[in-house]
Amino acid sequence: MTEETAKSTTNQDKKTNVTIEKVATPPPKKSGKKRGKGFFILFLLLLLSAAIGLSYYLWQQHQALLNQIPTLTDQITDLKSQIQTAQSSDEKITQALQPVEKRLHELAVQQQNLASQQNNIAYRLQQSVNNPDWILAEVAYLFTLANHRLVLTKDAQGALTVLQAADERLQTLSNPALLNVKEQLAKAIADLQALELVQIEMLSLRLAHHAAHADQLALFQGQQKAVAQKTEEVVPVAQEKADWQMMAAHVWQELKKLVTVRYNPEAEKSLLSQAQRQIVKDTLRLKLETSRLFLLQQDSKNFTATIRAVRDWLHHYYDQNDENVQMLQTHLAKMQSLNLTPELPDISYLMNALQNLSGMEDYLTESAP
Repeated sequence: MTEETAKSTTNQDKKTNVTIEKVATPPPKKSGKKRGKGFFILFLLLLLSAAIGLSYYLWQQHQALLNQIPTLTDQITDLKSQIQTAQSSDEKITQALQPVEKRLHELAVQQQNLASQQNNIAYRLQQSVNNPDWILAEVAYLFTLANHRLVLTKDAQGALTVLQAADERLQTLSNPALLNVKEQLAKAIADLQALELVQIEMLSLRLAHHAAHADQLALFQGQQKAVAQKTEEVVPVAQEKADWQMMAAHVWQELKKLVTVRYNPEAEKSLLSQAQRQIVKDTLRLKLETSRLFLLQQDSKNFTATIRAVRDWLHHYYDQNDENVQMLQTHLAKMQSLNLTPELPDISYLMNALQNLSGMEDYLTESAP
C-alpha cells in the first residue's frame, strides 16, 4: 500500500507540474512590441556605459585631488608659518612705534603751545603797531643806526635808506610836537640825496669784467706811426777837384743814398716776444685788480693813482685805434675823476631834536647807545 500510495502521489505531482507550466507560459506577443523592447534595452545599456564612464572620470579626479592634498597641506602649513611671522613682526613694529607715537603726541602738544604763544605775541604786536611810544622808540633806534652807518662805515646810501624808513614811521603820527623832528629829518634826507654817491659795487663789477677780458685787447703791433728819418746830407763836391776825384765822390754819394739810417722810438713795442706779450697782459690784469681793491677799500688817493697807471700802460703797449681799448680808456677816464670819499653831512642833530620832545628825554637818553 505504501508503494501504491507513493506512485499515486507521484502521478498527482506530475499532473500539477503540467498544469503550472501551462498556466505560467505566456501567450506569444506581436513583433512590434519585441522591437520596442530591444531599443529600450539598448538605451539602458548606453546609459549604463555613460554612468560607468562618468564614474571612472570622477574617480580619476578624486584620485588626483587625493594626490594634491599633501602638497596643499604643506602650502597651508607654510602660509600659517608666514602669518605667524608677520603677526610677530607687527607686534614688534607696534612696540617700536609706541615711543614714536608718544613723542609725536608730545610734539603736537608743544606745537599747540607755541602756536598759542605766537598768536599772543602777534596780537600784542598788532596792538602796539600804532602805539606812539613804540613808534618813537623805533625812530630813535633808526636815527642811531643811520648815524653809525654814516660815521663808522661811511655808507651814505645805507644811512639814506634808514632815514627814509624812519620818515615813513614818523608820517604815521600826526602829533604837532613832532613837526620840528620831521623838518630836521627832511633836511638830513635832502643833504644825503645831494651827495654824488659813487656806485662802488657797479664800478667793482666793471673793473672785474675788464680784468677778465684783458687778454682780448689788441697790443700795439704793426700800427706804428710814421717814423722820422735821418739821412746824411750830400756834401757838394768842389768844382776844382780832379775828374777822377769827382767820379769817386759821385760813386760814394750814390752808395750813401742806398743806405738809410732810421730811428724807431716804438721798436720796443713791435719787437715783443710771445712771453713778453703775456707779461704785458698779465701786468694789465694785475693793475686792474689792484684798482678794484683800492675801490672796495674806498681809498680815493691810491685808486686814482692806479687808474692813471693803467691808462699809461694802455697808451704805451696797446693799440689806441682798437674799439675795446678805446672803451676801456673811456671808462678809466671817468673813474679817475671820481671822489670815493666825499664829505659827509652830520646828522647827529636828529637825535637831539627827538630828545627835546617832552616826555621822551629820559627814555631816549637811556636807550641811545
